[in-house]
Amino acid sequence: MHGTMPMTCPACDESADAGLRGLAEVWDVGLSFLRCDQCKALRLPPMRQIKASVETDIQKGDSRVMDALFQLRWRWLTAQLPMLRDRSVRILDMGCGDGQFLVFLRHQGYAKVMGLEPESARRANAVQRGVAVVAEMDELPAGRFDVIFLWHVLEHVNAPLAFLGALRTKLAPGGTIIVSIPNQGGGQPRLFGRYASFLDYGRHVWYWDSVLITVLRAHWRKDRVEFLRGRNFEYEIFGWVDTLAGGMTRSANFVHSRLKKNIPGVGGRMAALVLSGLLLPMAWILSLIVPPSQGGVLTFTLTPQEERISDRSGGSA
Repeated sequence: MHGTMPMTCPACDESADAGLRGLAEVWDVGLSFLRCDQCKALRLPPMRQIKASVETDIQKGDSRVMDALFQLRWRWLTAQLPMLRDRSVRILDMGCGDGQFLVFLRHQGYAKVMGLEPESARRANAVQRGVAVVAEMDELPAGRFDVIFLWHVLEHVNAPLAFLGALRTKLAPGGTIIVSIPNQGGGQPRLFGRYASFLDYGRHVWYWDSVLITVLRAHWRKDRVEFLRGRNFEYEIFGWVDTLAGGMTRSANFVHSRLKKNIPGVGGRMAALVLSGLLLPMAWILSLIVPPSQGGVLTFTLTPQEERISDRSGGSA
C-alpha cells in the first residue's frame, strides 16, 4: 500500500508530509489511529480530534493538590538532575499554561524563570500571577536557557522534530531540555484504555511509547537522549488514582478535572476527594510494582553532546 519506500511522519522526519498521507490505520485501546511505519507513533485522524487546547483554570487561586504534586515532581527531578539544585539556573517552561509551575519555581528560590504560552487566555492568567511569559518562540532569545521544560507539550505539536530542533537553539552551552510525555505503552492505557489518565484521547496530536527515544537518538546522533530513572510519584500515584476513578465512573480525567484543574462544583470535588482517598492505597501499590518503562509518563533529557553538561551541573542521571 505504501510502495517500496516506508512512509514517515512529522514525528520522525522533519521533511515528512504533514498531510499524513499513506499512514496505516490501526486499532489500539479500542480506538482507531494512524500509525507511522518508521517510528510507530500513533495519531488520531484530524477529524477525530475534539480540541487541541487545554482549558484555563476556572479559579484565580492555585490548587493545593497541584502544589503538592509539584513538590513531588521537584524532589524527583532534583534527585535525578543535580544541576537543578543551583538556584541561579535560567529556566524556560515551554507551554507554561496558567503559570502555576513558574510560580512554584519562584517560591523555591529560582529567580531566572520565564514561560512561553501561545493560548492568550492562559497566558493572561500567567501574567496575572506575576511571571514573565511570551507568546511566540521567536520572542525567546537564542542561546540563553540552561534548562527548558517541555512538560506534556510535545504531544500537542504537529511537527515534533522541527519543534525540538527550534527549541535546541534556545539552549545555552551545557543546557538541556527536559521532556515529559504520556506513555501510550504504559500499564494504565493497557488496562483501562480511553479512561487512562494523561492520554486525553481526542485532544493530543501524537501518542508515543518508549520507541520515541530511539527515534530521537537516531535523529540527533551527537546529542544525549536519556530516560530519567526512578519513579515520578506525582504522575504515577496521581495517574493511577485518576485512571482507576475514570474506569469506575466511566468518565476520563474524573479526579484530574475536579481536583487539579479546579473545575467548579462542590459536589463533584467532594466526590473526587472521597474516591481519591479510597483508591490511594491501591494506586500507591501499583505505582511501586509497575516498571517505570510502563508507567503513566515517560520523562527524558535531550542534551547536545557537543555542549555537554559540566561536572558542576551533574548532567542527567
